[in-house]
Amino acid sequence: MDTTLQQIQKETEDWLENFIEKQHPKFGNFAICPYAKHARTNKKITFRRGVNPYDDLRKHVENNGNEGYEVFIYAYDPKEWSSDEFHNLIYDANDNILAQHDLISLSDHPDSKEVVNGVVLNQGTYAYSMIAPLSALNEASAKLHKQGYYDHWENAEEYLTSLFRGRTDPRLESSNA
Repeated sequence: MDTTLQQIQKETEDWLENFIEKQHPKFGNFAICPYAKHARTNKKITFRRGVNPYDDLRKHVENNGNEGYEVFIYAYDPKEWSSDEFHNLIYDANDNILAQHDLISLSDHPDSKEVVNGVVLNQGTYAYSMIAPLSALNEASAKLHKQGYYDHWENAEEYLTSLFRGRTDPRLESSNA
């Protein structure tokens, strides 16, 4: 990947600002990620070029984790990793390393289309490993669930199951209450 880190950051921030942070009618006029704008505008997201998803996540924990950032993004050339291999390396790191440090990585690979309500959610150019504090993500998801956010995700059970892998699924928590 000949792209500079600055170009990756710019393209990713453009995707966040112009798509992920925008209210969308197919999501009940919620933003696709209601917390993205706060993290981006408060400079709580940082970027790195990734080399190997599993090794990068292991080193991430060894080097002080998220270093005060809400989201720490490693970007990869998707041609270097098949979608299955990429996701499995991140799932393994989540299970074997990150969870013990209250962190989780959410993966995004352009060959693994994330479609909800007919809307493709992927950025489309890069493969991402997006690391966030697990407890904060669970808390944010619970708040969104109480606001009815997930009620608008129609025919998305497979995607939501994947999204909540290794996390507390607030839809299940409330059904047990």
